[in-house]
Amino acid sequence: AVSILCMAVLVACMYGINMMLISYTPKRFDAYGRVAFVSGFLNACTYLGSAASSYGLAAAAEAAGWKWTVLILFLITLAASLICLFCVRKCTKFIQ
Repeated sequence: AVSILCMAVLVACMYGINMMLISYTPKRFDAYGRVAFVSGFLNACTYLGSAASSYGLAAAAEAAGWKWTVLILFLITLAASLICLFCVRKCTKFIQ
């Protein structure tokens, strides 16, 4: 029951982040006339990533087991976090 509750909270957080990305981020591109393109592109990336991760996680779990799959997910998350940290300065300049 606790695992299901944690997964539900995690899915709700991911859904919220997706909605913020496809709703608020494109407004920054209004001056360039690219709001619809950016919104569609972000939404497409979200769905492509979801589809790829569904099959990729299943293949990784079957090939290497869940312990390695969780380690792979941790490493991907760590790499993505580092990339985001390195991009903060550029994003801050863009927003201003």
